[in-house]
Amino acid sequence: MLLKTSWLVAFSVALLFLFTGCFEIVEEVTIHENGSGKATITLNISQSKTRLASIMLMDSINGYNVPTEAEIRRHIKELAQKIKETKGVSKVSTVINFDDYIFSLSCHFATVEALNKVLSSISSKKDAAMMAKKKPFSFDKNRKIFSRNYHYNIASEFKKIKRDDREILDGASVTTIYRFDKPVLFTKNKDSKVSKSKKAVFLKVSAEDLVKGRKNIKNQIQLGK
Repeated sequence: MLLKTSWLVAFSVALLFLFTGCFEIVEEVTIHENGSGKATITLNISQSKTRLASIMLMDSINGYNVPTEAEIRRHIKELAQKIKETKGVSKVSTVINFDDYIFSLSCHFATVEALNKVLSSISSKKDAAMMAKKKPFSFDKNRKIFSRNYHYNIASEFKKIKRDDREILDGASVTTIYRFDKPVLFTKNKDSKVSKSKKAVFLKVSAEDLVKGRKNIKNQIQLGK
C-alpha cells in the first residue's frame, strides 16, 4: 500500500485511514553540520476527521478490521519504544491527537546512520535488508551533500488493494522538509523548492503521482561549504 515508504512503515496503523482520502504525510529532517539532527514523521488526516470519527465506531469496513483507539495508541507507543532502543537516538516523542486525527513520531539522532537504523528497526525483514544496501538517508560531511533515497515499488503494493478502495489517493499527498545549518546551493529533484533563507528544502508530491511513478521524493541537496 502507499504507506510502504521507509518512514511510513511506522504508520501501519494507517490501515484505518484507507477509506478517508485527503491525508497528508509529512517527513521533516533537520541535519546539522556534524551529521546529527532531528527527524519527525507526521500523519495528518484532519480534513477527514468527521468521517474518521464515524469509522472508529465500526468493527470493520469493506472487509477490513477497524482498530480501536487503544490499539492505535498501543501500536504507536510500541514503535516509539523500538526507536528508544536504537543506539545513537534520544528524545523520542509522540503526538497522538484523536480530536484532529494528527499523529507523529519524532527523535533526535547522533548520526544519519542512527536514523537509518531507526527506520530499519520498525520495518519488515525484507525492507530492513533493502535499507542495509540502499540507505534511505546519507550525509557526506566533507562534500556537504545530503541525499534522500527511495527504492520502494509502491505501484506493485498498491495493486494489492481492492480496486474499490483505491479512492484513498484522492487528495492525499507526501511532503518532505529538510533543514540545514548551511545555505542550499542546489537540489537535484526539479519539483523541490528552496526556502527564502536558503536553509530549507520543501517538496510536496501527490500520492497518485508517487504511486504511478510520475514523481518521486528522491533528492540530492548540495550545501555551501
